[in-house]
Amino acid sequence: MFNLIKMKLLLVVTLLISTLATAHSGRTDSSGGHNNRSTGGYHYHNSGYSTPSYSLPSYSTSTKSKQQQIDESIASYPGVCACPYSRASNGSKCGKRSAWSKPGGYEPLCYESDVK
Repeated sequence: MFNLIKMKLLLVVTLLISTLATAHSGRTDSSGGHNNRSTGGYHYHNSGYSTPSYSLPSYSTSTKSKQQQIDESIASYPGVCACPYSRASNGSKCGKRSAWSKPGGYEPLCYESDVK
């Protein structure tokens, strides 16, 4: 009897651990995908989607200066905290609360190094 209880408990613990080990939020958007800042790609965590539900602005360095591209990217962001140096509505710097600082979702251009 005691061994049966131990086996059931071990099975439950194993299932819980395996679920936690494979899951990560990935800061997914409403389509279940997110951008990868290091590769510039976009991928999904649920099937059925092949393109994001929103489109990021596309920029060409040959026609606009880097600063113009940054300014347009920040202006197109729907919130107030696009970049770490942006100011929140209470006047404080956005810092880690900014969209740029959070992986996945919207990735505004905030620095010249972001412009490709």
